[in-house]
Amino acid sequence: MLSEQPTLGTRGMIACAHYLATQAGVHILTQGGNAIDAAIAANAVMTVVYPSTCSAMEVAALPRV
Repeated sequence: MLSEQPTLGTRGMIACAHYLATQAGVHILTQGGNAIDAAIAANAVMTVVYPSTCSAMEVAALPRV
């Protein structure tokens, strides 16, 4: 079940299966966070709203730059 509510940002982009996770990522970006910060925040929300599709450890698999 996907939630389809538009969430808009002006200086970055994030896409998630649930609008609350997207809003969390956009909020982090607008507060000066980077893409990794936004991914961690979005993943934390996804763990709450869709626990069967995500876990807190999945962000750890992001490549190091």
